[in-house]
Amino acid sequence: MVAGPSAGYTANNEGMRFIECDYWSGQMMLEILITSCSRGKGPVFLKLDHLAGETIGEIESILHKVERPTRGRFHEGRGTDYRAPA
Repeated sequence: MVAGPSAGYTANNEGMRFIECDYWSGQMMLEILITSCSRGKGPVFLKLDHLAGETIGEIESILHKVERPTRGRFHEGRGTDYRAPA
């Protein structure tokens, strides 16, 4: 919901968008299990590396400070960066 309006999206392990709606609903979770994980195309991730750094920073600020502060610490601990291709 945060990344979608800024052109971010959920992608499979090939970097391809595989669903149209990125709202984390029960339907989306079912699609992830059926279309990605059960077919060897998981895990899924938030794809932002095609966006400008300022846009990624705005999304990170919302995701990591407003919605779930632990998300930023999780990614930092794993050394992941939305700016780097997955």
